[in-house]
Amino acid sequence: MYKHDMPAMDIAPRSYNSNSYTMNPVFATNKHSTGPITTGGSVVAIRYEDGVVLGADKLISYGHLRRFRDQTRIFKINETTVLAANGEQADLRYLVDLLNAEQKQAELRGDGFEKGPRAIHSWLGRVLYHRRTKGEPLFNDIVVAGWDRKESRPYLGHVSMLGVAYEAPVVCSGIATYIGLPYLREAYQVMPTMNRDQAVDSIKNCLTQLCMRECRSSNLVQLAVVNNKTVDIKDNIVLELNWDLAKNKLIKN
Repeated sequence: MYKHDMPAMDIAPRSYNSNSYTMNPVFATNKHSTGPITTGGSVVAIRYEDGVVLGADKLISYGHLRRFRDQTRIFKINETTVLAANGEQADLRYLVDLLNAEQKQAELRGDGFEKGPRAIHSWLGRVLYHRRTKGEPLFNDIVVAGWDRKESRPYLGHVSMLGVAYEAPVVCSGIATYIGLPYLREAYQVMPTMNRDQAVDSIKNCLTQLCMRECRSSNLVQLAVVNNKTVDIKDNIVLELNWDLAKNKLIKN
């Protein structure tokens, strides 16, 4: 066939306006999310002498709309590990489903092997880095807390959406990185051998301060306490807020 006898390829859009762009399916490409939509707020965690305390509120926002006010954001993976994350909650549940499927496979093998928090933390870092290099990032900053049975000590780690992973005695994600992290670091420096009750109080105080300063947060929270014996997730804790300081400031102004 000569060039002028060949049928024209329909690569031009059939219709175009500000809301739609229709193309021949042969030339269409996959589209991926360019930003989170249904998002969770900050996550805070601190390591104490015999375990880890992790806290997050139960609000999931749709943009700036406080859409879902009573949703689980702390997930128990196994008898030694919990995790929570800010950012896109659909991506977080995708990761949790993958981890739960792996946990089921481990139970079916029956060889007694179970991934601890260190292994799960490392795995999440590899997955998030892989998705980032593909240009399909998962929009989460993840906090992993648990008890490392191999080393007989508490474990606390953070993974960013770029796959950057690190371990620290105090970890925060979201706005808490700027507001809550200095407070928790100071508490840890003052009480490096804090007990469980002191760690729980520090996390509650930090979540209270965040709720009064972060627009997409709630005073209905969850706390997870992990030690060498149990994983204890406390649900539907209501924090008491005190706005007297703001009222006094308005009166003076």
